[in-house]
Amino acid sequence: MNVMKPELENIDDFLKAKLTAEENTHQLSNWNAEAGWAKYNKKHRTDKFLKPAYWLAAAVLIPAAIFVLFNINNWAEKDSEFQFASAARLVELPNGSKVWLNGNSELVVSDNFAANPTVTVLGEAYFEISGKLQIITGGYTFDTENCSFNVRNLQSETDIVCNIASGNLTYWARQANNLAVAVNAGNFCKINKNFDLVTIGITDNPNYLAWKTGIIKFENTPLATVAEVLREQYKVEIEFENEQTQYCTISGKFDNENLNAILKTIKQRADIVKHGKQIMVKGNR
Repeated sequence: MNVMKPELENIDDFLKAKLTAEENTHQLSNWNAEAGWAKYNKKHRTDKFLKPAYWLAAAVLIPAAIFVLFNINNWAEKDSEFQFASAARLVELPNGSKVWLNGNSELVVSDNFAANPTVTVLGEAYFEISGKLQIITGGYTFDTENCSFNVRNLQSETDIVCNIASGNLTYWARQANNLAVAVNAGNFCKINKNFDLVTIGITDNPNYLAWKTGIIKFENTPLATVAEVLREQYKVEIEFENEQTQYCTISGKFDNENLNAILKTIKQRADIVKHGKQIMVKGNR
């Protein structure tokens, strides 16, 4: 015999219907569908126990989720504080030359540039020069032609430093009645602004363009020098617990790396304690 099952919305309706059917077929017994349904709920239903548990879980998990989401943003923000971000701004001159300015540096182009291609630099800039260009900074004059070089003249520093990447430039030495001094590629020219003293030598700073490229190189470099580079590139304060630690050396190349990657390398040689942007380098390992 085929038993037709009614189409019910859920199992509860089905069971309740079965109990009602039992009541109709057991008229002589003391059977009641509602009483049976209540007994079934008491024995098998767990909603009354689960609902408080659900509320308790929600009370715990929702604040925890909010805390995690909030702190993920904070952690990302804090981590981004130590990420290198180039401040270089590109300026193209009328003669096709290109100039990258660092941070708050300024470039003033002469009004009659076509007849007298001259610019004045305040701060730090890297030049890729096409043709001839005269550059003035701090009252000092450089004549250049088809060359690339970096000039740095900060108010907080006593020296003007030029590092020549290609070609050559001519510096007019004021202390020697404007004697022309040629500086070739691979060399630097350093001028003491207080005494007009000029020093020329082989470029020994592999990171003079780190502000533009984001590439930092260390080759058995003392931590004292490493700290100078990191202070400038990442705007952090670095102190040493003792002088001896400053002479520990590290090596490595970092291409637009987060500061933490560099600190990890330093930790191989010395202990580090960091509080925000304040870093203490302790005894060497």
